[in-house]
Amino acid sequence: YRPVEVSEHVVQAIHDNGSNISCVATATGLVFFDTGLSTAAARQFRKDMETRFEHPTRALVLTHAHLDHLFGMAAFDDVPVYAASAGRRRWEQLVGLEWNEQVVAHFAAIFPTLTGEVDDARLRLPTVWFDDELELGDDDGPLLIRRYGGHSADSSAALVSGDGVVISGDLVQARRHPYFGEPDTDFDAWVGALKDWDERGVKAIAPGHGPPIDADELRAVRLWFAETVAAVAEM
Repeated sequence: YRPVEVSEHVVQAIHDNGSNISCVATATGLVFFDTGLSTAAARQFRKDMETRFEHPTRALVLTHAHLDHLFGMAAFDDVPVYAASAGRRRWEQLVGLEWNEQVVAHFAAIFPTLTGEVDDARLRLPTVWFDDELELGDDDGPLLIRRYGGHSADSSAALVSGDGVVISGDLVQARRHPYFGEPDTDFDAWVGALKDWDERGVKAIAPGHGPPIDADELRAVRLWFAETVAAVAEM
């Protein structure tokens, strides 16, 4: 992975093996967001961030229950795992899978590197569910996790307000055509999330895929979605 410093307290691991992984340094420890597909890469990023910030890891937050964001969660099997309860059914389906050749082949057709990651993967249900909002900040600054929906019903994002950063999950998939093929995709909620961040005056977005982007590029993403919704409605 390639580490990118998004702000003073936020570092993102950018790589193509599943989702990006984000780390937020708080005074009481590190909070990670998503894990990608690789347990080994997630474990190395965690180790590197603990060394960099000289803090232990206190929590893992999973922005939504899509496999490319959670398959490496075994790298965090000693800390609480937080996720939105709206994704609980999808979580239970994934955790209940028997990873036989047929299942592996099915997912490998979508995520080609998954085959080499199955042996290290250990999926488990989150330890803490939240409905709409979760506060994981400390006296040095708030860290608000909010479920917006949009990409999926459980899609959540983190507002690191002290740094002016949003960790967006797949509500932003930067510099690529975003995936929105789920039955629970909600374009109104999706555009609403992008509008909310724009109105808050955020400085940077740490996306689920692709490099971090600034406020101007966030507005371009928002415009793309608004124009897409309008075009589909007209058709």
